[in-house]
Amino acid sequence: MLANIPPIIGSFLIYYEPTHKLHTRLVGVYILFTNAVPYIMVISLVSSNIAGMTRKMVVSAGIFLFYSAEQLVAP
Repeated sequence: MLANIPPIIGSFLIYYEPTHKLHTRLVGVYILFTNAVPYIMVISLVSSNIAGMTRKMVVSAGIFLFYSAEQLVAP
């Protein structure tokens, strides 16, 4: 949950800063790229906390499907 706060701050910097403040908006873009960290953490938790190859594959596929659906829905 806390790992999602920096991307939210980055998106606010991009959206609410005027267009002539390019450096501030660029910092927002760099902060926005930290959104991949929670996904990587979830994938690593699946491999270390779930026993059984079939269960790991099913859970990994479910995580991938929900992540893909989230990326389609989010602007």
